[in-house]
Amino acid sequence: MKNFRRESTELPELFIRELIQNVMDARVGIDGPAKIIVRLVDPTNGLKTEPFIGILSPLEPHLDAAGHKGARDYTKPTALIVEEFGTKGLTGKVDDSRAQGESERWANFWHGEGKRSKQGKSLGRAGQGKITYHMASAAQALLAYSVREGASPSGVVFGKCIVQKSHQVGTDHYMRHGYWRREDPSKKLQPLPADDDAFIANFRQHFNLVRDKFDVGTSWVIPFPVNAFTKNTLLGAILKGFHFSFLKGALEADICGQTINKSNVDALTSQYVQSSVLAPAFIAFLQDVVRIDDKTIVTAKPDWKFSSGDVIDASAFIEADLENLKTAFEAGKVVAARFPLQISRSDGTKVETSFKVYVSRPEGLTRTEEIYIRSDLVITDEKWLKDVPGRALGAVIADDDPVSEFLGYAEEASHLKWTAAEDDLLSRYERASARDALSRVRRALPRLCRLL
Repeated sequence: MKNFRRESTELPELFIRELIQNVMDARVGIDGPAKIIVRLVDPTNGLKTEPFIGILSPLEPHLDAAGHKGARDYTKPTALIVEEFGTKGLTGKVDDSRAQGESERWANFWHGEGKRSKQGKSLGRAGQGKITYHMASAAQALLAYSVREGASPSGVVFGKCIVQKSHQVGTDHYMRHGYWRREDPSKKLQPLPADDDAFIANFRQHFNLVRDKFDVGTSWVIPFPVNAFTKNTLLGAILKGFHFSFLKGALEADICGQTINKSNVDALTSQYVQSSVLAPAFIAFLQDVVRIDDKTIVTAKPDWKFSSGDVIDASAFIEADLENLKTAFEAGKVVAARFPLQISRSDGTKVETSFKVYVSRPEGLTRTEEIYIRSDLVITDEKWLKDVPGRALGAVIADDDPVSEFLGYAEEASHLKWTAAEDDLLSRYERASARDALSRVRRALPRLCRLL
């Protein structure tokens, strides 16, 4: 929990970041957008009071004993419902908490805290972000209905509560985790989900879920969402964190009745995200970035390097390409360059990859803004263009599989920053090569801007 409690980032932002990266990683295919529906429900719009109380009230002695007192009014039950579509659901074995592998999504989510299970360019890596689902609930609880692609049983319902410490209720002692599960005398220690059709139908009705038994994916129920979760904070969080994913058509959402897609994301961002966070000029810049055809991007020479004076050496480009870049930059246009990158793995093999840099200095710009994106994930705390004199707009897009994988291992658990000291990075890549590659990804933007 401490890894996700930051003074500079609100809980709805952290939750949305972890939620969407899990949704993007669970897509059935990568051609179409991932889709989510988010609702705040209470008895006036479909939440059934008696079943809700029946599920949650047994937690009260444990919540009180573990230090989570108050903030749950059973006369006013509420739930945050998040339903994802176009995803695989929580696939894998449901009767083996120790199941290993990236395909074991069930065990990895419910039983794999702190276990790195995702590989390649997956957005979620550290296995810690799922704690934000519980932090979003004043009852520290999470319920889920998952329809699992190609798995048996297909539809299952399960729940889990994580409190902040072990505790005592009466004469009995309890650990930090508890499960809302199906009892099985033959497997007393294995938490099992419910898979009875009638039970699942009732669960869907109790929480007024959109998902039916044929909709592959997962519906999440967060009881008693903390007060920070409102329509406006949820809209602000998803538009701030995933504006670029909406813009390029990789994500669509319905947040409390407000549809978001690539056609209206700019207007909604201007409405729900403060201009001090994303200014109109930067929103327009990102539109230009999306429109640029990859085939037209200038590619630096394989042996490009930094030189003294905090610039990219002019020899990095063919002379005619560099002149064209300078001319476009002087005219206030968005210029784009692809930078080849070679990274040495710890076994000595070389990985060839690349990343893209976009920069612009339009007339009348009032402040510098920049964004670093690994695939669809914005790495919020990476800010390097700000040190360049004057004002400019910039973006670094690392979506080639090898560089995205490399940077994924460099991310801190909160996914807000890269560090060359991450153990998982250093176990897979040669230390000096990893430091050099990370420096190149970080500093190519400001040093290209200085060169131009």
